[in-house]
Order: sequence, then structure tokens, then C-alpha cells
Amino acid sequence: MVVSLFSIFLVIRTPKIDHDQPCKISILMFIGLFSAATLIAHNMALSLASVPSVIAIKRTSALFAILWAFLVLREANIRQRFIGATLMVIGIGLVAIDEME
Repeated sequence: MVVSLFSIFLVIRTPKIDHDQPCKISILMFIGLFSAATLIAHNMALSLASVPSVIAIKRTSALFAILWAFLVLREANIRQRFIGATLMVIGIGLVAIDEME
């Protein structure tokens, strides 16, 4: 299904190639390497610990994403987003604690 949807996407939207700008293949490889490392670490964590505790730790990434958005991108309304993400992490933590007992 993914292959068919991807091929439809390629047929409908052909990318415009800008020959004046060099291809950033090294950046794409760097992103792919870290994405693969993330998947490997996630699967190893699932094999070593219980699923609720792994997901509770994984959900803390929302807090770090919001922190980086504030520090690097200077986004506004960060307090509301941080409160929402904190509530989400607390909820997942409570579920993990309940599952561990």
C-alpha cells in the first residue's frame, strides 16, 4: 500500500530540480542515520523493559521538542504548549506506574 501511494505521489507531483543549488546528500544521510539509530534503540528498549515504561520515557521527547522550539526557533505561546506536554507526560507516567504494579 505504501509503495502504491508513494508511486501515485510521484506521478501527481513531480519535483522541480534546482540545478544551481547542490544536493545536500550528506545531510540526508545524517538524518537517516539518526532515524535508524532511534528505531534500533526503541526496539532494544522494548525488548529489555515493559512497554508502558518505555513509552513513558519516549513521551518526554515532547518536552524536549518544545524546549528546543523555544530556545532555537523562538516560538511564541510556549507556556501553553509546555503545560499541555507536561500533562501528557504525567498521564503516560501514571499509566506506566499502574502497569508496573
